[in-house]
Amino acid sequence: MIHLWKQGISCQRPLTSVNNRLVESIELPQFPNTDLTVGGRHRTHTLRLFTFVQGQMWSSLTPLETESYWHMGAFLARLHRHLKQHLRSWTKPISEQAWSLINAPNALDYVEFVMDENHRKLARNVLQTFRDKYAEKLRIANWIPEMDDKDFPIINTAKLIAFGQAIIQGFQCEASKDDWCLTQAERTCLVILVAVRFAQSLILGEHTFRVKDPGNEYVMLTAKQGGWEKLSSLWLTHRADFVNAWTQIK
Repeated sequence: MIHLWKQGISCQRPLTSVNNRLVESIELPQFPNTDLTVGGRHRTHTLRLFTFVQGQMWSSLTPLETESYWHMGAFLARLHRHLKQHLRSWTKPISEQAWSLINAPNALDYVEFVMDENHRKLARNVLQTFRDKYAEKLRIANWIPEMDDKDFPIINTAKLIAFGQAIIQGFQCEASKDDWCLTQAERTCLVILVAVRFAQSLILGEHTFRVKDPGNEYVMLTAKQGGWEKLSSLWLTHRADFVNAWTQIK
């Protein structure tokens, strides 16, 4: 983020703490009125300080105009350019997180933690289709999570697909400066990528909620907001319609 800030990308800039650290680890009680000094249960929290960036959340831009989506595409292309520049300077391997798209097929290892059998079959089908038919056709790139106000939960995909042409045009216009335009495989796989992101978020949410961090309601937000129903609608009912509409974009 420091590199992006130096390149003129509007983003939060990390600040050092009073201990001159960019990252602090703090132990807090897991439950109210717990005394850490007598062995009470606790959690270790990671704390980072950032500058405040004045602006608006994407979801607050109403009505959303085509021009806004064009600028989104152009911004993503600029962001990718500067990330590539920064990562070329790294001398150690990059550790990809579980929720990175490149690791989406690994979510198959946790699909059994999904309690509902129909949901389990749906997620497995989506991830296996991506792994077997699409993954090898896509270039590996360093990217950002969903373009929403949070991080892990899924956004309203209908709006993104509806304004896909503007996003692509903005991206292509900016990316052409680096000769890094989208390939045909990338242009035709949006629907499967949306479905994969749904499945990945839902599966990892179930696994985290039941095993890694029991009771963490945040990771179940996608499911609580109708994630399984949306994935089913996208994958089982309207997939052909979405694929046809998306591939018509020039």
